[in-house]
Amino acid sequence: MMTNEVNTSFEDMHETLRISTEEIKEITKDVVMSNFIEALEQDEALSFLAYNEFSEIEDNIEEESIQRYRKNYIKEHQSTADKTQFGALTEIKKQNFIQEVKRAPKDVYVILHLYQNYIVHCRLIDECLSLLAKKFINHKFVRIQATCFISNFHDSDCPAIIIYKNSKVIYEMIACTSLLGGNCISEGSIEWTFAQKNIWETELENNPADEIQPRTSERKSSFQNDMDEIRVYSSRLKRKYT
Repeated sequence: MMTNEVNTSFEDMHETLRISTEEIKEITKDVVMSNFIEALEQDEALSFLAYNEFSEIEDNIEEESIQRYRKNYIKEHQSTADKTQFGALTEIKKQNFIQEVKRAPKDVYVILHLYQNYIVHCRLIDECLSLLAKKFINHKFVRIQATCFISNFHDSDCPAIIIYKNSKVIYEMIACTSLLGGNCISEGSIEWTFAQKNIWETELENNPADEIQPRTSERKSSFQNDMDEIRVYSSRLKRKYT
């Protein structure tokens, strides 16, 4: 005898097959199974039926259809389980670069940050990438000290970000402080910049750095005006005492 949970699954199945609630009350179990088998034969994914509930009704379904469902179910859930997730910014070494970057899973973007510890913007970008790694868990975020990776890499070229996909370089961002927002670098400004390069999708409507930048420009303008006044005043003093 079937449990209430299994009956509920049958009602869900009917709804999926677009059978009205009124028809559910009158329809026979044989018709239910007939519709179920027909759906299987049309290769429809019946993910609404839990695998552990399947044994409750498998005696009423042809063996071939059962095996087809089992294979589809296992394949679907194995694919989900195998989908690689990362979630953190990881330090790598030169000797494992090939394994960590060039041999990353297929179609996974690998975001490599080349840094120097003493450079403030490198530390800031690391903080932002750590946050983004938790948000975009299907992207791989790694970092390596620039001169440990390339011995003659110039500090002036840091921070640098290289993005790989399927072992190929997709983007190179060398000395990328300005590109990522300058003194206004943030998690949001990097998310926006990468979204413009189709690395991922974003819900941001604008670059957060642009909202801060005008204020910086205003401060620069004010500072410039002050400097102009100082120069004029200094010039007057110079003429007065010469």
